Amino acid sequence: MIEKYYSNQFNLHSRITGFFTRNGKKSKVTKFVSECFFEIARSVNKPVYVILRKIFLLLNVFVETKNVKIRRRRYIIPFPVSRNRRLYLALKWLGQGLRLRKQRIPLFKRLKAELLTILINKKRHQSSTLKFKRENIAKAVENRSNIHYRW
Repeated sequence: MIEKYYSNQFNLHSRITGFFTRNGKKSKVTKFVSECFFEIARSVNKPVYVILRKIFLLLNVFVETKNVKIRRRRYIIPFPVSRNRRLYLALKWLGQGLRLRKQRIPLFKRLKAELLTILINKKRHQSSTLKFKRENIAKAVENRSNIHYRW
């Protein structure tokens, strides 16, 4: 039922469920991720696929920084990233943001709260996921002079 909405968007829903799946409990994760997105859609009053697309666009980044060792020295070098890598980075930052939330509530509610703060994106509601994205961009801009070390 839910898969038909995401066929045009390189299947974001299945990527998210695959990222959160642990110990082969995919049906359980699919259920709680779907419920989470439907509750967010109900509270924001927008369709689920629009919410998925907006979250991906808010967490989308075109540059990633990597540490490279050249002649006994380490350089932080910005690299361009592919679409699949961008999705992985967004999901990785989302997972790190969920782990940073120290509230003793279920993962379903933490995911819902984190996604709502990403969608709201106001100064008083600091999303740790967006903080990871801003740090990555700042590091890439700061070390843009090292870009010639990629070759």
